[in-house]
Amino acid sequence: MAINGKPVIDATKPLQIHITVGDIKKGSVKDPGVCAAARACMREGLAKAARVHMDRTYLLIDDKWIRYHTPEALKNELVAFDRGGEFIPGDFILKPLCPSHRMRINGTCQGSNKKTQRRKVAKRPYTVTKGVRERGAVR
Repeated sequence: MAINGKPVIDATKPLQIHITVGDIKKGSVKDPGVCAAARACMREGLAKAARVHMDRTYLLIDDKWIRYHTPEALKNELVAFDRGGEFIPGDFILKPLCPSHRMRINGTCQGSNKKTQRRKVAKRPYTVTKGVRERGAVR
């Protein structure tokens, strides 16, 4: 997997970001590259560029995109922000993905093995949050 020709690798350590009122005022809605959270990552010198999606956060560090899980609390703020509501400043911890969501060597996500693929499981209803940025997850 690559973004703008640069490789994407999974994060190994958590990272804390602090989003300020200034980041929120300068942020754009529904734009993962210039939203309040992305601006905070760049302002704090954590990354050259950032893309904060609903499920994943990508930080450009040393010509590689580092992939994190977007925390639920930040996701809730993004939903409010994208829908024109208030974004509350605060500290958020970006965590590495759980092992089942990390990428394999060939760039695909790890998923179920052949045994679980053969099992027929009833699909649960799936609801997509409308009126917000895209998910940013590799499918």
